[in-house]
Amino acid sequence: MTSDEMEAVLDLKSGDTQGIITKAELIVQQMTANAAEFTAPEPPLATIHAQTVLVRDAIVHRDALITQLKAMELHIKDETARLKAELVAQAAYVTKTARAKQDASIPAKAGMRSKTKATPITSISTPQNLNLQRKDGVVGAVQLVYKAVPKAKTYGVQYCTDPVAGNWSDMKMYSSSKNNTLIADSGSRISVRVKAFGPNNTESGWSNKAEIVVP
Repeated sequence: MTSDEMEAVLDLKSGDTQGIITKAELIVQQMTANAAEFTAPEPPLATIHAQTVLVRDAIVHRDALITQLKAMELHIKDETARLKAELVAQAAYVTKTARAKQDASIPAKAGMRSKTKATPITSISTPQNLNLQRKDGVVGAVQLVYKAVPKAKTYGVQYCTDPVAGNWSDMKMYSSSKNNTLIADSGSRISVRVKAFGPNNTESGWSNKAEIVVP
């Protein structure tokens, strides 16, 4: 018989360790009770019993180790939290010392990083590469394409029909550099410009002027 056929005879459905132990104990118990039928078991029943005990002992040892490991993980977590609290207290002491001595290099001398204030934004770049495109299928619509400006929060767009006279329209605002569309009189030639607005009331200069005949 094959190994698979032998396992079928043993009825090892799950094949897990506990199932194998239970089956081994049952076989030893039944064959011992019916010893007259089994005069020379191979391997001896004592061997199977001894191996069963070894496996059970190993499981007990494993479970004890798992319990110890869980306890150690909790211990590590608690001690790490205590260490973090001590470091925070030490940082407060170093900061206090730096302020008292008015010496910004003190934190670095203690192996800590100096807390630096963010430099306020006082200017913002001008939008570049403004290009105008016809919006397919929409009469009077012009699509703006230009490079986004870092830190920009909004963009203002103006257009005019006479750049020399400077009859610029009221500024139209957009929340990003994408999908900026202007509506103007179909057939008219317009010039368009855009500027960016950023934090702290900053605003850029005007971009290059771009021209197009409105479709």
